[in-house]
Amino acid sequence: MKKQTITAALAVVSASLVLTGCTITPHVNVDVSGNINGSEVISENFSYEPNTSITGAIVSGKGGNAVGENGSENPSENPGEGQFPGGLDDDGKDPNEGKFPGGLDDDGLGPDEAVSVLFKVEHNSDKAAEKAVITGLNMDGGPVWTYETKEDYIGQVDNLEEIGYFEGKYIFLAFGDVIALDLQTGKELWVNHDFKGAGMSWTTDYEGEKLYMCGYFGPDLFVMDLNGKTLNRITGKDDDTYWAYKIEYINAHQVDVTYESTEKTVSYDPEGPSEQ
Repeated sequence: MKKQTITAALAVVSASLVLTGCTITPHVNVDVSGNINGSEVISENFSYEPNTSITGAIVSGKGGNAVGENGSENPSENPGEGQFPGGLDDDGKDPNEGKFPGGLDDDGLGPDEAVSVLFKVEHNSDKAAEKAVITGLNMDGGPVWTYETKEDYIGQVDNLEEIGYFEGKYIFLAFGDVIALDLQTGKELWVNHDFKGAGMSWTTDYEGEKLYMCGYFGPDLFVMDLNGKTLNRITGKDDDTYWAYKIEYINAHQVDVTYESTEKTVSYDPEGPSEQ
């Protein structure tokens, strides 16, 4: 199989998420048709969310059509497709895109473009402290950028947790703060200080426009948009329900949170008052 074909096929694979609170696994087999753990697989050091659908285009990638209408980048199979050196192609989306006339762009992502993230927690046993080292990886699994969180004390539950990929952003939790990085550059886009929790579980709405989170020691429900704006922070009044560990989006007016203390599930209105 030609390298160009593999690169083109991979460019249509994305981290489009059926979103859950799982930890992203850095090693996933991706086959040329965009399926996980299928046949004709090649192994890459990419960080994708387990149990997710893999559709659409890479969230951070430049370029447009990675394959022709018949699924081929081979000019002999699809005349006019991929006819320029290096698989350059007119994607027909943005006349200003790419470095070549007519919006020509290389369908294969370059070595300086991050398409996935490796999230690693490092522990300092002497100080009983920890920090996260986050690395953006290119299509070959090589490092493009590195971001380090502050170092702080190790807690009873996880203080450093991944959330996932959203519209070119990579979002994670670090010591109560929700942080978004630009996926391609690693640049910090925003920091939300309002969650103030740990042992996080999270979900999103069907449109993927809002995040809904709960913390093991609180809050019961935290709602924010993908621009880092806090929409609501809810504290429940039931003293018997604590240690929130599971959250499920039902609709715009109902999010269910399950507590380990009683295995009881409580429904909250994310647009309701801060205490329910």
